[in-house]
Amino acid sequence: MISARQNGSVAQETSQWGVLNGLRFFLAFVVLTGHISSFVNGRDDWTHAGLSINQGSAVFGFFVIDGFACADRLSREPSTYFNWRFYRIYPVFLANLLLVLAAYYAIGTDFRYPQGQLIQMPTVAEVLGTLVMAQQFLTLIVPLNGQTWSVACFWWLGILAPQLRRVRTGPLLCLMAASYVTFLIFQHWMPVGMHVWTYGRAFLGVSWIWLSGFMWQRLRNTALGVCLLIVPATVAAAAGYFIGLPLLLTLVILMLSDRVKLGIAATAVLVWSGDLAFPLYLSHTPVVAFLCNLRITNSLALTAACLAVSAIVVHCVDYPARRWLSRREAVAAFESSFVPAALATGRILERSHDRGVQVDRLS
Repeated sequence: MISARQNGSVAQETSQWGVLNGLRFFLAFVVLTGHISSFVNGRDDWTHAGLSINQGSAVFGFFVIDGFACADRLSREPSTYFNWRFYRIYPVFLANLLLVLAAYYAIGTDFRYPQGQLIQMPTVAEVLGTLVMAQQFLTLIVPLNGQTWSVACFWWLGILAPQLRRVRTGPLLCLMAASYVTFLIFQHWMPVGMHVWTYGRAFLGVSWIWLSGFMWQRLRNTALGVCLLIVPATVAAAAGYFIGLPLLLTLVILMLSDRVKLGIAATAVLVWSGDLAFPLYLSHTPVVAFLCNLRITNSLALTAACLAVSAIVVHCVDYPARRWLSRREAVAAFESSFVPAALATGRILERSHDRGVQVDRLS
Protein backbone atom coordinates (compact mmCIF):
# COMPACT_ATOMS: atom_id res chain seq x y z
CA MET A 1 0.00 0.00 0.00
CA ILE A 2 2.80 2.45 0.89
CA SER A 3 4.63 1.63 -2.33
CA ALA A 4 1.48 2.17 -4.36
CA ARG A 5 0.89 5.53 -2.72
CA GLN A 6 4.49 6.57 -3.34
CA ASN A 7 4.27 5.53 -6.98
CA GLY A 8 1.03 7.44 -7.35
CA SER A 9 2.60 10.55 -5.83
CA VAL A 10 5.58 10.36 -8.19
CA ALA A 11 3.31 9.87 -11.19
CA GLN A 12 1.19 12.84 -10.16
CA GLU A 13 4.27 15.02 -9.70
CA THR A 14 5.54 13.92 -13.11
CA SER A 15 2.19 14.82 -14.69
CA GLN A 16 2.24 18.20 -13.00
CA TRP A 17 5.64 19.03 -14.46
CA GLY A 18 4.47 17.77 -17.83
CA VAL A 19 1.67 20.32 -17.71
CA LEU A 20 3.98 23.12 -16.55
CA ASN A 21 6.57 22.32 -19.21
CA GLY A 22 3.89 22.47 -21.88
CA LEU A 23 2.87 25.82 -20.43
CA ARG A 24 6.47 27.01 -20.67
CA PHE A 25 6.49 26.26 -24.38
CA PHE A 26 3.20 28.09 -24.88
CA LEU A 27 4.58 31.17 -23.14
CA ALA A 28 7.78 31.12 -25.20
CA PHE A 29 5.75 30.74 -28.39
CA VAL A 30 3.61 33.74 -27.44
CA VAL A 31 6.79 35.82 -27.00
CA LEU A 32 8.12 34.58 -30.35
CA THR A 33 4.96 35.40 -32.30
CA GLY A 34 4.55 38.75 -30.56
CA HIS A 35 8.06 39.78 -31.54
CA ILE A 36 7.67 38.60 -35.14
CA SER A 37 4.53 40.73 -35.39
CA SER A 38 5.98 43.84 -33.75
CA PHE A 39 9.42 43.64 -35.41
CA VAL A 40 8.70 42.15 -38.85
CA ASN A 41 5.21 41.71 -40.25
CA GLY A 42 2.91 44.04 -38.37
CA ARG A 43 -0.71 43.83 -37.28
CA ASP A 44 -2.06 42.06 -40.37
CA ASP A 45 0.03 38.92 -39.84
CA TRP A 46 -1.20 35.83 -37.97
CA THR A 47 1.59 36.33 -35.45
CA HIS A 48 -0.22 39.43 -34.20
CA ALA A 49 -2.20 37.04 -32.00
CA GLY A 50 0.85 36.79 -29.73
CA LEU A 51 1.17 40.56 -29.56
CA SER A 52 -2.53 41.12 -29.00
CA ILE A 53 -2.65 38.98 -25.85
CA ASN A 54 0.47 40.72 -24.46
CA GLN A 55 3.69 38.79 -24.98
CA GLY A 56 5.25 40.73 -22.11
CA SER A 57 2.73 39.12 -19.78
CA ALA A 58 3.97 35.73 -21.01
CA VAL A 59 7.37 36.62 -19.55
CA PHE A 60 5.65 37.18 -16.20
CA GLY A 61 4.28 33.66 -16.53
CA PHE A 62 7.87 32.40 -16.67
CA PHE A 63 8.53 34.15 -13.37
CA VAL A 64 5.64 32.35 -11.67
CA ILE A 65 6.73 28.92 -12.90
CA ASP A 66 10.37 29.60 -12.05
CA GLY A 67 9.54 30.61 -8.49
CA PHE A 68 7.47 27.47 -8.01
CA ALA A 69 10.20 25.30 -9.57
CA CYS A 70 12.87 26.70 -7.21
CA ALA A 71 10.72 26.10 -4.14
CA ASP A 72 9.78 22.62 -5.33
CA ARG A 73 13.41 21.65 -5.94
CA LEU A 74 14.48 22.97 -2.55
CA SER A 75 11.76 20.95 -0.86
CA ARG A 76 12.90 17.72 -2.54
CA GLU A 77 16.66 17.94 -3.09
CA PRO A 78 18.16 20.97 -1.30
CA SER A 79 21.72 19.61 -1.36
CA THR A 80 21.83 19.61 -5.18
CA TYR A 81 19.86 22.80 -5.72
CA PHE A 82 22.69 25.03 -6.98
CA ASN A 83 24.02 22.38 -9.32
CA TRP A 84 20.51 21.94 -10.78
CA ARG A 85 20.01 25.68 -11.04
CA PHE A 86 23.28 26.20 -12.88
CA TYR A 87 22.85 23.46 -15.48
CA ARG A 88 19.26 24.46 -16.20
CA ILE A 89 20.21 28.06 -17.05
CA TYR A 90 23.82 28.92 -17.79
CA PRO A 91 24.89 26.52 -20.60
CA VAL A 92 21.90 27.51 -22.76
CA PHE A 93 22.34 31.16 -21.77
CA LEU A 94 26.00 31.12 -22.80
CA ALA A 95 25.21 29.37 -26.09
CA ASN A 96 22.61 32.02 -26.79
CA LEU A 97 25.08 34.84 -26.12
CA LEU A 98 27.48 33.29 -28.63
CA LEU A 99 24.62 33.04 -31.13
CA VAL A 100 23.79 36.72 -30.58
CA LEU A 101 27.41 37.72 -31.18
CA ALA A 102 27.50 35.54 -34.30
CA ALA A 103 24.39 37.30 -35.61
CA TYR A 104 25.98 40.68 -34.95
CA TYR A 105 29.11 39.57 -36.78
CA ALA A 106 27.08 38.35 -39.77
CA ILE A 107 25.00 41.53 -39.95
CA GLY A 108 28.08 43.69 -39.41
CA THR A 109 26.51 47.01 -38.46
CA ASP A 110 23.55 48.68 -36.79
CA PHE A 111 20.37 47.08 -38.06
CA ARG A 112 16.70 47.98 -38.50
CA TYR A 113 13.88 45.47 -38.39
CA PRO A 114 11.27 45.76 -41.17
CA GLN A 115 8.97 47.61 -38.74
CA GLY A 116 11.67 50.20 -38.09
CA GLN A 117 13.16 49.29 -34.70
CA LEU A 118 16.87 50.09 -34.58
CA ILE A 119 19.22 47.45 -33.18
CA GLN A 120 22.61 48.89 -32.32
CA MET A 121 25.90 47.08 -31.98
CA PRO A 122 26.66 46.04 -28.38
CA THR A 123 29.34 47.56 -26.21
CA VAL A 124 32.05 45.53 -24.51
CA ALA A 125 30.55 46.40 -21.13
CA GLU A 126 27.15 45.05 -22.19
CA VAL A 127 28.65 41.74 -23.33
CA LEU A 128 30.82 41.32 -20.23
CA GLY A 129 27.93 42.28 -17.97
CA THR A 130 25.72 39.69 -19.64
CA LEU A 131 28.36 37.00 -19.12
CA VAL A 132 28.12 37.45 -15.35
CA MET A 133 24.34 38.05 -15.22
CA ALA A 134 24.80 41.74 -14.43
CA GLN A 135 22.65 43.01 -17.32
CA GLN A 136 20.00 45.44 -16.05
CA PHE A 137 21.90 45.65 -12.76
CA LEU A 138 25.33 47.08 -13.58
CA THR A 139 25.15 47.30 -17.38
CA LEU A 140 22.53 47.68 -20.06
CA ILE A 141 21.28 44.67 -22.02
CA VAL A 142 22.76 43.59 -25.35
CA PRO A 143 20.32 45.34 -27.74
CA LEU A 144 19.64 42.31 -29.94
CA ASN A 145 18.70 40.19 -26.93
CA GLY A 146 16.46 42.42 -24.86
CA GLN A 147 14.68 39.53 -23.14
CA THR A 148 17.80 38.74 -21.10
CA TRP A 149 16.68 41.33 -18.55
CA SER A 150 14.38 38.62 -17.20
CA VAL A 151 17.11 35.97 -17.08
CA ALA A 152 19.23 38.13 -14.80
CA CYS A 153 16.23 38.48 -12.48
CA PHE A 154 15.60 34.69 -12.58
CA TRP A 155 19.25 34.05 -11.81
CA TRP A 156 19.55 36.24 -8.74
CA LEU A 157 16.15 35.32 -7.35
CA GLY A 158 17.23 31.69 -7.69
CA ILE A 159 20.44 32.46 -5.80
CA LEU A 160 18.38 33.94 -2.97
CA ALA A 161 15.80 31.14 -2.98
CA PRO A 162 17.43 28.87 -0.32
CA GLN A 163 17.56 31.78 2.09
CA LEU A 164 14.03 32.88 1.24
CA ARG A 165 12.82 29.37 1.97
CA ARG A 166 13.93 29.85 5.59
CA VAL A 167 11.95 33.06 5.97
CA ARG A 168 8.56 32.90 7.64
CA THR A 169 5.43 33.56 5.62
CA GLY A 170 4.77 36.97 7.21
CA PRO A 171 8.06 38.60 6.19
CA LEU A 172 7.76 37.05 2.72
CA LEU A 173 4.34 38.66 2.39
CA CYS A 174 5.93 42.00 3.27
CA LEU A 175 8.62 41.51 0.59
CA MET A 176 5.97 40.58 -1.95
CA ALA A 177 3.85 43.62 -1.05
CA ALA A 178 6.84 45.96 -1.31
CA SER A 179 7.71 44.60 -4.75
CA TYR A 180 4.07 44.86 -5.87
CA VAL A 181 3.85 48.53 -4.87
CA THR A 182 7.16 49.17 -6.64
CA PHE A 183 5.77 47.50 -9.77
CA LEU A 184 2.67 49.71 -9.75
CA ILE A 185 4.76 52.85 -9.27
CA PHE A 186 7.24 51.97 -12.01
CA GLN A 187 4.44 50.98 -14.38
CA HIS A 188 2.82 54.37 -13.86
CA TRP A 189 6.04 56.26 -14.56
CA MET A 190 7.48 53.97 -17.24
CA PRO A 191 4.60 52.06 -18.90
CA VAL A 192 6.80 50.52 -21.62
CA GLY A 193 8.54 47.13 -21.42
CA MET A 194 10.52 45.93 -18.42
CA HIS A 195 13.76 46.00 -20.42
CA VAL A 196 13.97 49.76 -19.79
CA TRP A 197 13.79 49.29 -16.01
CA THR A 198 17.55 49.50 -15.61
CA TYR A 199 19.93 49.22 -12.67
CA GLY A 200 17.93 46.77 -10.58
CA ARG A 201 14.53 48.39 -10.99
CA ALA A 202 13.20 45.40 -12.95
CA PHE A 203 14.36 43.06 -10.18
CA LEU A 204 12.55 45.11 -7.55
CA GLY A 205 9.44 45.51 -9.66
CA VAL A 206 8.82 41.93 -10.73
CA SER A 207 10.00 39.97 -7.68
CA TRP A 208 6.41 39.77 -6.43
CA ILE A 209 5.47 37.70 -9.47
CA TRP A 210 8.29 35.22 -8.81
CA LEU A 211 7.42 35.15 -5.09
CA SER A 212 3.80 34.30 -5.87
CA GLY A 213 4.95 31.07 -7.51
CA PHE A 214 7.57 30.46 -4.82
CA MET A 215 5.02 30.81 -2.03
CA TRP A 216 2.45 28.68 -3.83
CA GLN A 217 4.65 25.67 -3.17
CA ARG A 218 4.37 26.44 0.55
CA LEU A 219 0.71 27.50 0.63
CA ARG A 220 -0.76 25.44 -2.19
CA ASN A 221 -4.46 24.60 -1.95
CA THR A 222 -4.97 27.07 0.89
CA ALA A 223 -7.15 30.18 0.76
CA LEU A 224 -4.14 32.41 1.41
CA GLY A 225 -2.16 30.72 -1.35
CA VAL A 226 -4.98 31.17 -3.86
CA CYS A 227 -5.36 34.84 -2.90
CA LEU A 228 -1.63 35.52 -3.26
CA LEU A 229 -1.58 33.83 -6.64
CA ILE A 230 -4.69 35.43 -8.14
CA VAL A 231 -5.57 38.72 -6.45
CA PRO A 232 -2.45 40.89 -7.11
CA ALA A 233 -2.31 40.08 -10.83
CA THR A 234 -6.07 40.46 -11.26
CA VAL A 235 -6.14 43.84 -9.50
CA ALA A 236 -3.21 45.08 -11.61
CA ALA A 237 -4.89 43.86 -14.80
CA ALA A 238 -8.19 45.53 -13.87
CA ALA A 239 -6.33 48.78 -13.21
CA GLY A 240 -4.83 48.68 -16.71
CA TYR A 241 -1.28 47.73 -15.81
CA PHE A 242 1.03 45.48 -17.84
CA ILE A 243 -0.80 42.25 -17.01
CA GLY A 244 -2.39 40.09 -19.69
CA LEU A 245 -3.99 36.78 -20.52
CA PRO A 246 -0.77 34.66 -20.54
CA LEU A 247 0.02 35.48 -16.90
CA LEU A 248 -3.56 34.97 -15.72
CA LEU A 249 -3.69 31.67 -17.60
CA THR A 250 -0.40 30.62 -15.98
CA LEU A 251 -1.77 31.29 -12.51
CA VAL A 252 -4.87 29.20 -13.11
CA ILE A 253 -2.96 26.31 -14.67
CA LEU A 254 -0.44 26.28 -11.83
CA MET A 255 -3.26 25.99 -9.31
CA LEU A 256 -4.83 23.08 -11.17
CA SER A 257 -1.68 21.35 -12.45
CA ASP A 258 -1.37 18.91 -9.55
CA ARG A 259 -4.83 17.52 -10.36
CA VAL A 260 -3.99 16.52 -13.91
CA LYS A 261 -3.06 12.95 -14.80
CA LEU A 262 -1.15 12.37 -18.03
CA GLY A 263 0.10 9.29 -19.78
CA ILE A 264 3.80 8.58 -20.20
CA ALA A 265 3.87 9.55 -23.88
CA ALA A 266 1.99 12.81 -23.36
CA THR A 267 4.24 13.73 -20.44
CA ALA A 268 7.39 13.03 -22.48
CA VAL A 269 6.19 15.24 -25.35
CA LEU A 270 5.27 18.09 -23.00
CA VAL A 271 8.57 17.85 -21.14
CA TRP A 272 10.48 18.03 -24.42
CA SER A 273 8.44 21.04 -25.51
CA GLY A 274 9.27 22.66 -22.17
CA ASP A 275 12.96 22.01 -22.80
CA LEU A 276 12.60 23.96 -26.06
CA ALA A 277 11.05 26.92 -24.25
CA PHE A 278 14.16 28.51 -22.75
CA PRO A 279 16.35 28.44 -25.89
CA LEU A 280 13.34 29.52 -27.97
CA TYR A 281 12.73 32.45 -25.64
CA LEU A 282 16.38 33.53 -25.77
CA SER A 283 17.48 32.76 -29.31
CA HIS A 284 14.55 33.85 -31.45
CA THR A 285 15.65 37.49 -31.71
CA PRO A 286 19.12 36.83 -33.18
CA VAL A 287 17.64 34.24 -35.55
CA VAL A 288 14.89 36.60 -36.72
CA ALA A 289 17.34 39.50 -37.12
CA PHE A 290 19.79 37.38 -39.12
CA LEU A 291 17.06 36.12 -41.47
CA CYS A 292 15.52 39.56 -41.89
CA ASN A 293 18.96 40.83 -42.88
CA LEU A 294 18.82 38.20 -45.64
CA ARG A 295 15.36 39.50 -46.67
CA ILE A 296 13.60 36.43 -45.29
CA THR A 297 10.49 37.76 -43.57
CA ASN A 298 7.85 35.06 -44.01
CA SER A 299 6.39 34.39 -40.56
CA LEU A 300 6.17 30.63 -41.00
CA ALA A 301 9.77 30.47 -42.18
CA LEU A 302 10.94 32.60 -39.25
CA THR A 303 8.98 30.49 -36.78
CA ALA A 304 10.29 27.23 -38.21
CA ALA A 305 13.88 28.50 -38.13
CA CYS A 306 13.56 29.60 -34.49
CA LEU A 307 12.13 26.23 -33.49
CA ALA A 308 14.89 24.41 -35.37
CA VAL A 309 17.65 26.44 -33.72
CA SER A 310 16.05 25.84 -30.32
CA ALA A 311 15.99 22.10 -30.91
CA ILE A 312 19.66 22.16 -31.92
CA VAL A 313 20.58 24.07 -28.76
CA VAL A 314 18.61 21.62 -26.60
CA HIS A 315 20.20 18.52 -28.07
CA CYS A 316 23.72 19.84 -28.64
CA VAL A 317 24.13 22.07 -25.58
CA ASP A 318 21.42 21.63 -22.95
CA TYR A 319 21.20 17.84 -22.71
CA PRO A 320 24.99 17.23 -22.94
CA ALA A 321 25.56 19.87 -20.25
CA ARG A 322 23.02 18.20 -17.97
CA ARG A 323 24.62 14.81 -18.48
CA TRP A 324 28.10 16.12 -17.75
CA LEU A 325 27.03 18.12 -14.72
CA SER A 326 25.22 15.11 -13.31
CA ARG A 327 28.50 13.22 -12.95
CA ARG A 328 29.96 13.05 -9.46
CA GLU A 329 33.30 14.62 -10.41
CA ALA A 330 31.49 17.47 -12.16
CA VAL A 331 29.42 18.07 -9.03
CA ALA A 332 32.61 18.31 -6.94
CA ALA A 333 34.22 20.76 -9.37
CA PHE A 334 31.03 22.79 -9.54
CA GLU A 335 30.62 23.04 -5.79
CA SER A 336 34.23 24.14 -5.37
CA SER A 337 33.65 27.12 -7.67
CA PHE A 338 30.02 28.17 -7.88
CA VAL A 339 28.74 27.26 -4.43
CA PRO A 340 31.20 29.54 -2.56
CA ALA A 341 29.86 32.42 -4.63
CA ALA A 342 26.36 31.40 -3.66
CA LEU A 343 27.39 31.23 -0.01
CA ALA A 344 28.50 34.82 -0.24
CA THR A 345 24.90 35.81 -1.01
CA GLY A 346 23.64 34.24 2.19
CA ARG A 347 23.05 30.67 1.12
CA ILE A 348 22.90 28.32 4.12
CA LEU A 349 21.90 24.78 3.26
CA GLU A 350 22.21 21.53 5.12
CA ARG A 351 24.06 19.02 2.98
CA SER A 352 22.68 15.60 2.33
CA HIS A 353 24.84 12.51 2.90
CA ASP A 354 23.78 11.23 -0.47
CA ARG A 355 25.47 13.46 -3.04
CA GLY A 356 24.34 11.57 -6.10
CA VAL A 357 22.70 13.80 -8.69
CA GLN A 358 20.32 12.62 -11.36
CA VAL A 359 19.51 14.55 -14.47
CA ASP A 360 16.13 16.14 -13.78
CA ARG A 361 14.16 16.99 -16.89
CA LEU A 362 10.88 17.59 -15.16
CA SER A 363 11.41 20.70 -13.07
